[in-house]
Amino acid sequence: MRAPFQAGLSGPWKRIGVSRATFEHNFSAPHHDSVKSFTDYCLPPEKITPVTQ
Repeated sequence: MRAPFQAGLSGPWKRIGVSRATFEHNFSAPHHDSVKSFTDYCLPPEKITPVTQ
């Protein structure tokens, strides 16, 4: 991952990174992305198993 943005300048995201590698996905229409966004999310322990299934 390259070019992380500084904390405080990325809105609600913990980290945003840009990569030369792209990945294809189909939401909301088929396209390639090269940006990844990360955020902290507190998940109750009883919800962890359903999310991973």
